[in-house]
Amino acid sequence: MDPVSQATLGMALPQSTLKHEHLAKLVLCGALAGMAPDLDVLITSSTDPLLSFDYHRHFTHSLFFIPIGALLVATPMFWILRRAVEFKFVYLACFLGYATHGVLDACTSYGTYLYWPFSNYRVSWNYVSTIDPAFTIPLLALVISGLIWRYRMFPVLGLIWAVTYIAFGALQGQRAQDASEILIRNLNHEPSMQTIKTSVANLLVWKVIYRYEDNFYVHGIRISVDGQATVCGEPSRAERVNVNKHFPWLEESQQQTDLERFSRFSQDYIGIDPENPMQVIDVRYSNLPNEVKPLWGIRLDPNASFDAHAAFFTNRSLVAEVWGTFWTYVNGSACRPLTDSSLNDVRPG
Repeated sequence: MDPVSQATLGMALPQSTLKHEHLAKLVLCGALAGMAPDLDVLITSSTDPLLSFDYHRHFTHSLFFIPIGALLVATPMFWILRRAVEFKFVYLACFLGYATHGVLDACTSYGTYLYWPFSNYRVSWNYVSTIDPAFTIPLLALVISGLIWRYRMFPVLGLIWAVTYIAFGALQGQRAQDASEILIRNLNHEPSMQTIKTSVANLLVWKVIYRYEDNFYVHGIRISVDGQATVCGEPSRAERVNVNKHFPWLEESQQQTDLERFSRFSQDYIGIDPENPMQVIDVRYSNLPNEVKPLWGIRLDPNASFDAHAAFFTNRSLVAEVWGTFWTYVNGSACRPLTDSSLNDVRPG
């Protein structure tokens, strides 16, 4: 999740469990340790644009690395705090803070190497969005209240809120899964792979992505608090990448290796950009949950040299029109019954 969420949860656990006269200093250790695994974003290369994708949410996020990561944070923090706090308390606060990071990231959809080095499977439970103020703001308010009034119950309530919110996300995700089965059945599709992820900053609107034959299909589904399902906007599709068909000139080039790396990162949810056949996109991510318009992808070039890397591109721009449409999905005003006959026509893009 975002750094504020990670730091706040990293504060809450040592704050609610440790007893020390300098508890605020230990809470600071927990906050820094809660953010520390994301220092993997510093692993970059000026010549290899996909290197950061290889290592983000990698070994620094694994359960195995928690004691090591905690020690790396605790060592400089103890040097700063050594006159006030014993090392064992500094290390324990860092351990607790660091331990929250990978698990919280695994609750999102991005994919986390939680079990490295024993497994390279990217864990993505798809319970919450990577950015969700409804999760973060109450947790942060309770943690700050606990620091101000030195009352342990506040961070405890914050942890209860965090667990409850994630559990509700899991429930909503299962409801979205059940609704997607009805939707897919209405289309007479038999998907060979499927995933469901929440859209940004809410647990109401979900994105359904599945592969059927040679296409990925994307639908927006709204699940109300009481479990009622509706379909939001018009569904979209993108053609699945077929190297022999779309890029027969790749051969054994560096661009082909980069395509394989991007596919691993995207958990094989890679499609052809409907607006540019030379761009390969991660169909899991878009501004609107019913679209395949990409947030990022790679651009291949048939005229590039054999050892040239694929170009990486992003498209994170949000305009007022997109936000307006998204809000109509959240409030349900642009959503319709699940059995609507217009589902029979799925547009590209």
